[in-house]
Amino acid sequence: MTIGLMLTFFDFRSDVRALIKAICLNHEVVVFIRAEHESKIKRFLIPGMTYRLIDEQLPGISNKIAVRTFHLLKKLPSSKQNYYLMEGFKANGLADAKMRKRANNILKAQYYLPHFVSYDSYLNMLRYSGKTDLSGIDKMLALTDIYDDLLLARLIDEKIKTEVYVYSWDHPCKHVRFSKRVNYLVWNEEIKTDLINLQQISANTIKILGATQLGFILQYKAVPKVNQKVEKYFVFGCGIGIKSLVEDEIDTILSLADCIKKTHRDCKLIVRPYPQMHDWSPYNRLLEERIIELDSSCKKADLIITEADILSKFVTIENATAFFHLGTTLGLEACFTTCPSFIIDIDAKQTNPFTLYNFTHQYQNEKYLINNNPLNTIRSIRQLTETLSELPNNKYLASNKRIANQFTSQTFEALAKKLCES
Repeated sequence: MTIGLMLTFFDFRSDVRALIKAICLNHEVVVFIRAEHESKIKRFLIPGMTYRLIDEQLPGISNKIAVRTFHLLKKLPSSKQNYYLMEGFKANGLADAKMRKRANNILKAQYYLPHFVSYDSYLNMLRYSGKTDLSGIDKMLALTDIYDDLLLARLIDEKIKTEVYVYSWDHPCKHVRFSKRVNYLVWNEEIKTDLINLQQISANTIKILGATQLGFILQYKAVPKVNQKVEKYFVFGCGIGIKSLVEDEIDTILSLADCIKKTHRDCKLIVRPYPQMHDWSPYNRLLEERIIELDSSCKKADLIITEADILSKFVTIENATAFFHLGTTLGLEACFTTCPSFIIDIDAKQTNPFTLYNFTHQYQNEKYLINNNPLNTIRSIRQLTETLSELPNNKYLASNKRIANQFTSQTFEALAKKLCES
């Protein structure tokens, strides 16, 4: 079987590369990319994998009008707050000041405009060239968020079997490119429910595959463990890429450090900066605190995270006294270790969408981490101090087990087999 693959961030997603390796043991994989990303694919060519360039652009203003119409008036998921936070992150991540200002102005306009253009309506508006070589492809797998709208429009029109893998637990909450004319693969039953409720996708088009992002957990658990708790330490995992909120996250980290100094005088706090933050200068303020140490292992010029980096991350968390965060996938991953994972929720509720409160109270955080785990949800400095004074304490691991039991970690070989049989 020859499987086509269309995805974003190929260089950044080491779990997807591991999945492709597993698929290539028995099948061929063809990755479809645009010309501007060809160099990234060449860096990670895998035996049994080839690539083809997407060539669906047509001259004229028709597609430009369609793109702008969808951009401003597209239907949003029911969890709109997640969408606005994601777009705010993307806008503030732009290097060019004029583009950043323009993106933020568009985002402000979207906040007040009506949202009635569905993704399928948008796909129907697009005109494609049909030049991309699709010969020999038995099935196309796309990962959220959809990499190329023109190619997807063609796949649907030509009735090429297409499945979309919902790559992350927060994608049904924040993305908008969900066609009702393809089939979906998701992590588990709960995310299937999210896709139905938030994106109005029909249940009979959704199958359970598993989570590639959790694939390295089994690898980590298979490695013989060495007790590395020579010195006690805590870990905070940063999750914010919106510049205006990074300072608020840093304030929370400093509050955590103050509480640690009162309850664990000889402990340090290891802070893992957000890996997609190019500019680490805001974190310099943390270095003024003697107990804080920045984990520089996640600082990558090209954002490429290796398998060794991931396994090392789990070792660091496993041997910590506790892990703290404001709402990240890393906070979910920590639940698969014997280190208690806590989400800090001490910021006051505000109407402004771009606040620490709204970041922490994103849909997936409330559903999976906050609502049923009061012991591990820190709602005040007083509770934080009391909790720290009780650590280490196994009662805080019950939350880990409860959350981890909602997800099944599988080997990449098992995921590849299920994918090819779907």
